This record gives sequence, C-alpha cells and structure tokens, in this order.
Amino acid sequence: MKEFLSVEGCRRSRRGVLLLDKSMEALQEGASLAVYNPDTDTLRTCEGRGIKTLAEAIGGDKGFFAGALAADKTVGRAAALLFVYAEVAEVYGAVMSESAAEVLKEYGIKFSYGRLVPNILDRTGSDVCPMEKLAAGCPAPFAAWELFSAQTLGK
Repeated sequence: MKEFLSVEGCRRSRRGVLLLDKSMEALQEGASLAVYNPDTDTLRTCEGRGIKTLAEAIGGDKGFFAGALAADKTVGRAAALLFVYAEVAEVYGAVMSESAAEVLKEYGIKFSYGRLVPNILDRTGSDVCPMEKLAAGCPAPFAAWELFSAQTLGK
C-alpha cells in the first residue's frame, strides 16, 4: 500500500468532498483502492485486482481503516462486508452493486457511487463474480473477513 502523508488542503469539515476528489484522482491514476484516514491525515493507495487487494490492505493494518474514508473501483457485497468489518466511516465505489449499497446502508456507513449495478460480474462479464456468490451466503462482516482472508490470503 503506497502512503502519502499530509493530503494537501485537507479539512475535516470537507472530508467527504476531499475523499471523492482525491480518491477519484487516485483511481484515475491506476489505483484500485484509496483510503484516507482523517486522524492521521494520510492517504494510502493500492493497485491490484479483486477482493484480494482489499483483504491484504485490511490484513496489513486494520486499524488504519477505522473511521477512514475509502474509495474502490469496484464495490460489491464482498467488499462492502469487508469495509464494515474494517469499520470505515464512508465508502465510494466507481461501480457499486445494489447488494453492497444495502449492506452499507444496513450498517450505517455513508456511501456514494459512480454507477450502481445489479451485480458485480466476473472478469469475463458472463456470470456473477465468484466472490459475490460467496458473499451472498455471508451473514456478518466478521464471517466475511474469515471467509475472504482464507480464500485470498490463505489465512
């Protein structure tokens, strides 16, 4: 995870706007995940594909995510459950599934998106993403963490 200290011009009262601006910029520059922690005034970005990138970031420093503002290229139910587990304050998804929006709403996490879709599809675009299929049966965020960390990180 790349780390950038002291995000220029950051003010807590404008953090949602800044998150969107900074994260969209980071996503356009090739990052797949951007997380801003207002307590440490730090923006971290990751490059990679799939839920593994998010699981690795949370596994590496879950505490950084608590109260943070996160932006991801693709937010499906699997990612939403992991964001809830990591205790983020707000999530932006360039693409977000309807079930991800439902999860975030259920847990009281603010969210926004560029495009809302019925489902996140696999890389061929022909079927629902396998991680989304797994997430459909996940009852809670901690269960999702156990499942996806085992699936992607071998823990």
